[in-house]
Amino acid sequence: MKKKCVLLLLCLSVGAVVFTGCGKKEKNNDSSTSVSSTSESASDSAQTPEDDGIPVVDEEDVMKCIELGEYKGLKLEKTVTSVTDQEVEDTITSNYSNTTITDEPCQKGDTVYIAYVGKLDGKAFDGGSTDGTSITLGSSGYIDGFDDGVIGMKAGETKDLNLTFPDPYEGNKDLSGKAVVFTVTVNNISRPFSELTEDWVKKYTQSASIDEYRSTIKKQLEDQAVTSDESALKQSTWEKVMNDCTVTQYQKSEVDAARKEMENWMTQYAQMMGTDLDGYKQQSGLSEEEFEAQMNAGAKSSAKSKMIMKAIAQNEGIKQDGKDYKDMLAKTAKEFNMTEEELIEQNGQDQVDAYIESELVMKVILDSATITEVPAEAKDAGTDASGSSADSTSK
Repeated sequence: MKKKCVLLLLCLSVGAVVFTGCGKKEKNNDSSTSVSSTSESASDSAQTPEDDGIPVVDEEDVMKCIELGEYKGLKLEKTVTSVTDQEVEDTITSNYSNTTITDEPCQKGDTVYIAYVGKLDGKAFDGGSTDGTSITLGSSGYIDGFDDGVIGMKAGETKDLNLTFPDPYEGNKDLSGKAVVFTVTVNNISRPFSELTEDWVKKYTQSASIDEYRSTIKKQLEDQAVTSDESALKQSTWEKVMNDCTVTQYQKSEVDAARKEMENWMTQYAQMMGTDLDGYKQQSGLSEEEFEAQMNAGAKSSAKSKMIMKAIAQNEGIKQDGKDYKDMLAKTAKEFNMTEEELIEQNGQDQVDAYIESELVMKVILDSATITEVPAEAKDAGTDASGSSADSTSK
């Protein structure tokens, strides 16, 4: 099954460049977490709304707007995270304690994620519907017959429950003693198991034994740690590059594009919260002037990232019709388990181009850098990067 993903790009979506890939998730009970791309939110990116005084101009040549600093030959520090046996065991415990059930009917004690619509005389009544909630069957606290009616359903199944409210019903006296119909859909089922057994492994994972399963989980956590460490390195590196570059003037096209993308993000977020963009503004507690100042600051921050990216790409001769671009596009599509055409169709040509460009630019930066690897535990303990525990890796 192809993994749907959205390329979260540094340039537009959130007001700051973050070099990360698309989230990937393995089989239901082989890992409790997935490696996903992260980024600052639009609101986080606009915490300094002061006007920087740099003009916004109609200028197409990015090299007339940016003074590039040092981006080659950098000295960088990379945190290297090790996976402990305890982390493996904790993940395994979490997995069997919350086993995803796909092909079996739910039973008492399961946690089910459901949506339902309650109707009285054929019409939905207030407070009787939800797009999604979770209950533990047998102890949900819902009216008599609800849990029993759900027990036996499978994930993806929809069923009408003919029930009667108790009389009296303190939650809503108008419903006391009334016959109603709840149309319930079970979206997901999670079942708690008390211990790891060979039977559980064979039934709910792709492993053939406990030892194999434990090795699989350890490998997944190690891969996740590698991806996370690489993402952290790229993010800190890009922040270093940005701080060493100077914007003399902002390209209006980039600022406008960033502003539009931020508004789109906020609109989608507001819809998830059950409101619209105006409602989002009101909930922010900011005046219109303050909101605009933060939006403008965020748009400029995002535009700066994109402009520096374009300037380095231009300086390095990175082109969309070049071999490096084509090779990176093929590599990216393969990683996301898609064809190139599917990747572009889902994310849009502009976003794919920007993502590929960002990966090629970062490759130039990291390939020329001297990177000192520091174990996470040593860094947490305050060990200097040049200490005996650090492993130096040069270009």
